[in-house]
Amino acid sequence: YTLCCCAAVGCSQRMMRLSAIPLWLVALFGWLYWLATFLTFWNFISWALLIGPALFVPAIVKSYAYNAGKKVPPATQQKLVALRLQYGGVLLAALMLLLFTNLSLFPQQLYRRLHRSETTITPHDPLVLKLRDRFFTEVNEQRYRAMPFKEQMLTVDKFIFRTVQWKSDYSQFKLIGLLLAPSDVLQPDRMAGDCQGQAAVTSSLLFALGGVQAYMCETPFHWWTHAVSLDTGEEYTLNAHGNGGLDGSVKPQPIDMCYTWYEPRCTNCSDIDAHNFETIFYMAPPIRAFMIAYSGMHMFYRELLPKLQNGKQVLLVVIGAALGALVAVFASAFQLDVATWKTKDGLVRLLKRFIVAAVGCVLTCVGLYFWIVLFYPGSLIHTVMSTVLVMSYVCSDEFNVLIGTPPPSRTISVGGGGAAAEADGGSHSAAQPRQPTQQQQQSKQQQRHQALLSVQDEYKPSTSATTATTRLYPVVGTRDDEPYFT
Repeated sequence: YTLCCCAAVGCSQRMMRLSAIPLWLVALFGWLYWLATFLTFWNFISWALLIGPALFVPAIVKSYAYNAGKKVPPATQQKLVALRLQYGGVLLAALMLLLFTNLSLFPQQLYRRLHRSETTITPHDPLVLKLRDRFFTEVNEQRYRAMPFKEQMLTVDKFIFRTVQWKSDYSQFKLIGLLLAPSDVLQPDRMAGDCQGQAAVTSSLLFALGGVQAYMCETPFHWWTHAVSLDTGEEYTLNAHGNGGLDGSVKPQPIDMCYTWYEPRCTNCSDIDAHNFETIFYMAPPIRAFMIAYSGMHMFYRELLPKLQNGKQVLLVVIGAALGALVAVFASAFQLDVATWKTKDGLVRLLKRFIVAAVGCVLTCVGLYFWIVLFYPGSLIHTVMSTVLVMSYVCSDEFNVLIGTPPPSRTISVGGGGAAAEADGGSHSAAQPRQPTQQQQQSKQQQRHQALLSVQDEYKPSTSATTATTRLYPVVGTRDDEPYFT
């Protein structure tokens, strides 16, 4: 998902001009939306979102150090960094809109993150009570009460598995990582939710059945319910493997957070007074949460590996080549070289970027496959680090000097024009510089003529007593893309 957004950055200059939306405005939206989501979710998704800035920030830092060594003026450096941060913001905007498309749910999710317990565990919800009645129509209540605790929990677990269909948040709400309430999942026309929605329904149903203290437990890429008998103290884990029982394909993972629910202390009072309990049973420290977020990607093992069997490993090469093309597009924008695609040299440079990026991305995909087979906790770490290395190298000034890319510092420093002016919504692009007026052209021609005459006067042929050598020292350079003599 992240790399697919690179294509938007490569065409962002043209898109901004056509839509009359300033590039900085889109970039600001991307950075703010990313930051708000990072701070609001505050779980493994927040840590995973760090992949976005990690793709381009190292390249910006490396380029800044390179230009500092080349004595690039500080003002030009600042313009170049600002422009590249804008491209990064466009990348983040595309990423966030791809994964968190439904902006209308953001205020609701913010409130639920701040009030997890009373919004996601709702045993008194009419839909939960209706589900409890349905449960007792399928399982005799007296027989259920007479069961041992673990058998009771297994019965509830299988009931939820039969009743609440698993569906991803994105397929239903166009947003990943939602905190669903039972009222979202148990709508008559839906009766579906992801593992978090199933855990919310399970915990609410257990409280409605009575005799159980239930805990919603979050791990990277999976939620489950932990139940403790109030009579015997026995414990049981429901939906731990994603299959309503002890079977399933979900791998064991470290816990990010566990929280529970308590009956409100009062009914005619504020939420703060009614729910003045410590409901969070456990929360992983930030460093541990960061580490387990990048080492718990069992989704690769569950969903990706079966699709790469029986000779289908060749898809790794196809995927790597496609990602390489997107990296090449982003690198062209990063080096302010998109406008030169109209020329033969520009297309050759784009092809060279694609070849290098495709090789790196194919190796990344092949390495990902081996990590999944040998030790899946290392798969996401490998993918992120390898992708960052590929992006940083293809975007680097050292590599682009080798393939003949014009220095972006030169492009951005010419009177504030070129790519910088276009990115700021100007009317001229780097490929179409501002045309001088007829009066300016005549003035330049007169200046060149006077300079040539002065050179001829200064370096006239001279003859010594011993030799007769004509010495002319014209030095040709460029100024404003036109020849001149000094």
